[in-house]
Amino acid sequence: MLVVLAVIVVVVASWLPGRVYHRLLPWSAPWFNHFLAYGVLAATVAMAWVGNVRRWLLAAVALVLLAGVMELGQHLALTRYPRWADWGWGVAGALCGLTLGSIGRCLWRRHCYTPLSWWTPSADNATRLRELGRHRLWPLADLLHERGLIPASLLAPARQLAVPMRARMKVRAAEEQRVTAALVEAGCRFLVLKGCLLAHGGLYRDALDRYREDLDILIRAEDQTRVEKVLAALGYQPSQPVAGGSPMSQRQWQRQGPDGSHYLDLHWDLRNHPRLQSRFSFEELAADAQPLPALAAGVAGLGPGHALLHAVMHHFDHHGQEPADQGLLDVDLLWRSLSAPAREAMLAQARERGLSGLLAAALNQARARFGTPVSDGLLQACRQVGAAQPASALLVARQSHFRAQLLAWRSEPDWRARWRRLRAIILPPAAYMRHNYPEGSRLGLTGLYLRRLWQRLLG
Repeated sequence: MLVVLAVIVVVVASWLPGRVYHRLLPWSAPWFNHFLAYGVLAATVAMAWVGNVRRWLLAAVALVLLAGVMELGQHLALTRYPRWADWGWGVAGALCGLTLGSIGRCLWRRHCYTPLSWWTPSADNATRLRELGRHRLWPLADLLHERGLIPASLLAPARQLAVPMRARMKVRAAEEQRVTAALVEAGCRFLVLKGCLLAHGGLYRDALDRYREDLDILIRAEDQTRVEKVLAALGYQPSQPVAGGSPMSQRQWQRQGPDGSHYLDLHWDLRNHPRLQSRFSFEELAADAQPLPALAAGVAGLGPGHALLHAVMHHFDHHGQEPADQGLLDVDLLWRSLSAPAREAMLAQARERGLSGLLAAALNQARARFGTPVSDGLLQACRQVGAAQPASALLVARQSHFRAQLLAWRSEPDWRARWRRLRAIILPPAAYMRHNYPEGSRLGLTGLYLRRLWQRLLG
């Protein structure tokens, strides 16, 4: 109803400017109308590559309809109802003006507007405190204050807000110890990744400071069945009864207990993106692994150099989602923990595995946020090497979900693999759809597929 009223207001308010426009420029009737319709349409579609894809695709669809309406309106106005011509010009001018104004606003927000966050000096304390929580940094307020990144006035409220997070991490740590000890006892070979590794690897002052939502474990692909039997004996079950969606080299398991839900991601490759897959073998990572006695005897995780490169890959493989600054703090602390020879070895691996461009971008962001001690010369050298590395395309594609999906599709090795990925995204198995959309659809399974296609393409 509000949309209808808005359209009526625009039409009524457009009569006078439309009449003036038609009287001042009577010679511009047909071709200028086409230029406005299709030119603005082309500009809007082009904006999809620099702005919010969902918003601009919707605007493009609306302008396609607008162009058709304008063509029909022009024909009727000039042939049968010439008195309505002024209204038509006014409506067209108003809508095109609104569209161009929206494009200008998007450009301004993208290039001239800085959103307020916890690291913005001009932000008030309430905003900075809220943003610290959004980036999972409440438990680390003391560290940030010591580095001069937040004022002392934020310490007391941040500590108080971190209490429930620490309590949750205490429960999480107990479950991590239980699971890893059972896997060691069963003789399974595995490596701990991500948050659990960084929390128990001595990188943080307290394991409870590193917030995490699940336990990530890397195994060999041939050991998947054996490890899953251990997880099932521990009370875990697959989160998805049937595999579907984007092809992934991992599977999520979950357990519902009296102390809450516990999630475990079982990986047989460090990353799922085609441009980041198969960078390191399990044996290579295991040879450089570090022991994690805080979890259980015999448990190991990625070595510091591999952990840093994995954190970098994880940071830039988010499909258009803004990653939390907690990941950049991981990069900062891992970089600081490396000795000079270890840094050189890690930089050499980044060059060999095509990760120099991503590493330079992550270190640059970490330096801007947390003052990571890295020189401009090193960053520039990494950027030069990374310019020719295919993985560096993620730096641009990650800005939107649509572009990230498109890059993943283009990165598949052949057309057969691209078709499999496209089919898995658009038409996953029926059981997978019914599990993910339990509310169903009036159109049945077809309606569920249409809903999924809309969500996946437009984010």
